[in-house]
Amino acid sequence: MKRLSIFAAIFLVFLLLVPLCSAQESDLVRFDEATPPNCEYIAAVVDRLAAEINDKNLQGYVVIYTGPDPVKNAFLINYVSLYKKFRRFDDRIYQRIVAAGHGSPKVEFWVSKNGAKPNVKEVPIDYKLTESAEPIHFVDDLLEIVKINGKVTELNVGCDACCIESINYYLLSRFLETNPKTKAYFIVRGRSRGAAKRIEQIIRDEIKETEIDPNQIRMLYAGRNKINDQKFFEVEVFLSSKEIKSPEDFPYKFADLN
Repeated sequence: MKRLSIFAAIFLVFLLLVPLCSAQESDLVRFDEATPPNCEYIAAVVDRLAAEINDKNLQGYVVIYTGPDPVKNAFLINYVSLYKKFRRFDDRIYQRIVAAGHGSPKVEFWVSKNGAKPNVKEVPIDYKLTESAEPIHFVDDLLEIVKINGKVTELNVGCDACCIESINYYLLSRFLETNPKTKAYFIVRGRSRGAAKRIEQIIRDEIKETEIDPNQIRMLYAGRNKINDQKFFEVEVFLSSKEIKSPEDFPYKFADLN
């Protein structure tokens, strides 16, 4: 009889917890998703998410499911974080969660009434590169030499707030620190070798302000740029554990601009 009473008590607790768990799950709603992730669409959804949360006093979450490429994963995660700072959103608008994906990367947006998080296992950001016989493409960008507050520096022709991938020395430092035998190759194209040396020196000056080991940096001039506007410089960055002497050993990622 005593054993029966214990069983009845456990069953009663179970009946009480099931509705509670169901209520928590019903308060967590998927707002939208980006598959594949696109910078303009992510920005638009986050802005809508912010409006929804502010109007109804909710909690937002952005879940990033990683793909097989650690470089693209890092740029995507960094973009979601930077956009939050760019728009000056607090943690209530959204908290970033990184989860292991099972294929191509995707981003999910969630809203919660009670603060319950999406039921995913959070993982650390992975900066470890897999062994590759070919150079690993890190990023490509168009740069312009400008003067800002009296300082000659580089300017991304694209918009940092609306583009997932642009030259990012912080991410580069994380990959080089995690992979100490790897070197970063900057393949530079400009209107002349002299002009290219100017942008190379500016890049080196930017690197001095980071924790990047200068011995892990290589600059290679690859000739004139192919785009029409000669004031811009084509800069492609590759990662490789091998010593490479010629820019011709790297694929040309700006080919579609010809």
